[in-house]
Amino acid sequence: DLYGKGRGAATRLQKHCAMSVLGDRTLIDGCDFKVHAFGHGIHIHGSQDTVVRNVTMEGVLRLTDEIYREKTGLAAKYDHKMMYPPWLKGRPIPKGKMLSLTEDGIRAYLDGSDRDGNNRRTGHITVENCVVKRMRGGITITMAKSGTVTDCVVLESGGHAYSIPPNGVVRDCKGDAGFSPLLSMPYSNRGNADIELELVAAEEELGDHPLAKVVGNGHRIRITSSGDGRPETLRPIILGTTGDRYTEENTDLKALRRHSAASRITLVNETPHPVHLTRFASNNEVTTRGRVKDEGVDNEQKKP
Repeated sequence: DLYGKGRGAATRLQKHCAMSVLGDRTLIDGCDFKVHAFGHGIHIHGSQDTVVRNVTMEGVLRLTDEIYREKTGLAAKYDHKMMYPPWLKGRPIPKGKMLSLTEDGIRAYLDGSDRDGNNRRTGHITVENCVVKRMRGGITITMAKSGTVTDCVVLESGGHAYSIPPNGVVRDCKGDAGFSPLLSMPYSNRGNADIELELVAAEEELGDHPLAKVVGNGHRIRITSSGDGRPETLRPIILGTTGDRYTEENTDLKALRRHSAASRITLVNETPHPVHLTRFASNNEVTTRGRVKDEGVDNEQKKP
């Protein structure tokens, strides 16, 4: 994952995904996946009305510090620097982080072809009573047209736990933020998701990542916490950032503003973690018992 995919990659990949879904009204029920190859668990292309139910999925993680011990191979060849994604090319592999050796657990792509070769947008996805552990992204259906996620658990993700499409609904779901954010909403054109998540304590924590990264508009997000104590590491819920994907270092200000915009979001934070409203956050309503850093415009703060 650090050395490229597709044209211009530093190495040629031989991806092995567990299941590819192309047809309509597919039901995946009661399956147990062990993913020990680089690829997605279940990936969905252009399908309509896909249901994933009662599925367990587990991938593999590796501590980045171990990579620095390698004397041969790609990491040694490139002086332990990343070559992918493009906006991180040339940076040292970060130490003290957990790297996923797989891709996403349940992943939606934007579109795909039907049996007649006609391209179409990926439709609604329902995910029910699933457990995803140690995958790069857990339930990553943000590119679908819509989605409903209920009664799911995502643990020890290497990239993020949940990523939800426009008009998506999440209920009775939980996850940790030990190695990566609990929630990632990375696209500014995505709006009106209705998300309720419970943060559970991680068995181990590594890295300086936030609790959540959110852009878009009109979302309703409520994050609760299963623990009463103060966590060892405070991780901000950030409205108005995509992380490293769009920064002043790798894009122009106009694109940065467009991609990072977060507006009209209602956030209820019932965890001890802080909230950060970046300069790209505007007209949001935040209810939180933690501290707030507000660099945005016309944001409203409330106490619960």
